[in-house]
Amino acid sequence: MNPIPLIVFGASGHARVILEMAERTGRFHIVGLLDSFKPVGERLLDHPVLGNESLLPALAAAHTGLQLHIAIGDNSARERITRQLQADCPDISLATIIDPSAIVSRTAVIGPGTCIMPGAIINAGATIGMACIINSRAVLEHDARMDDLSSLGPGAVAAGAATIGRSAAVLAGGVVKHGVSLADHSIARTGAVVTSNTDPCCVLEGNPATVKVQRNPGDRYL
Repeated sequence: MNPIPLIVFGASGHARVILEMAERTGRFHIVGLLDSFKPVGERLLDHPVLGNESLLPALAAAHTGLQLHIAIGDNSARERITRQLQADCPDISLATIIDPSAIVSRTAVIGPGTCIMPGAIINAGATIGMACIINSRAVLEHDARMDDLSSLGPGAVAAGAATIGRSAAVLAGGVVKHGVSLADHSIARTGAVVTSNTDPCCVLEGNPATVKVQRNPGDRYL
């Protein structure tokens, strides 16, 4: 099978991880990176920064079957950029990238543009939406659900039948217990253990997790 031409948007540390994962899969030919802040010609793991997002329509025309992966770790920023790039180039597909070391159930459903990083575990009946991030050694247990643009940090766990709402994030080592819902745009900070359903736009800390502050969708948290 011919490799899939791939553009990665972003040139940060998260993008380095995505590039290495894409290389390990053997499925992609990495055309280059787009970034609004990096100089043209700068290289990341030997892959060039080609320019900013304005190049995407021309690149899609030049590379049949081109796919795009948005390598932005912050959920809100990733949502904003995803919307912009899909509006600018509506026919382009979002690339799903799964590290070969991840364990993914054959019954899991995975949306476009999602990345599943080294050592992650996705168990039976799990559902993952569009452009989600499952970080290294994170666990999405059986029948759990991640809505679009949500994320699990390194070592985070969403237990069986848990729900991670749209653009919500469980940071490193956090846990959402069995059957519990972390609502849209809420953040479980590092090491938090969420034991009961939350309201949207909450920032939680501790074990058991309690609400420390409210946030607005789009506020940075990383």
